[in-house]
Amino acid sequence: MSFPHKDDLVISIIMSNYNVYKLPVDDESVNILLEDAMTQMSVDTTKLTHMRTPFIIIKRKWVARNSVLNFLVLIKTYPRCCMLQQTFMVIKMNLFFFYNAIIGRLLLYKINAVINNRYLTMKFLIDKGVTTIKGSQIISRICISTCLKGKNTLYVQYL
Repeated sequence: MSFPHKDDLVISIIMSNYNVYKLPVDDESVNILLEDAMTQMSVDTTKLTHMRTPFIIIKRKWVARNSVLNFLVLIKTYPRCCMLQQTFMVIKMNLFFFYNAIIGRLLLYKINAVINNRYLTMKFLIDKGVTTIKGSQIISRICISTCLKGKNTLYVQYL
């Protein structure tokens, strides 16, 4: 890792038996899942809970958020892991977005996570102590350069 940097903490987690990559950790946001990533995960759209909520702004564009979905989420560094049910706001973006989802403050507060962006780590409590998830500066920079080049690469893998 090179210093100084202003890179995002980008991790991967397991959502409903799928490895989902390119998830930034943002303690000022809500849990967001892109509709394209949901489609790659073969999630049944009848499981979506529709709701009327106001628009949000992402990348200076208005985005409608009209459905949410509950997922079983596994955050891990073997053998220590945290499994919980979490709600994600599903959004459809007509513009380029280089992440599959965003881990927001709702999940972070539920697991009592502490984020250190300088060292690209997230620590949280589990039954047997504290576990640490490390992000990759290389992956973070790949996400940013992909965005700047205008390429959209979602990556979801079935376990």
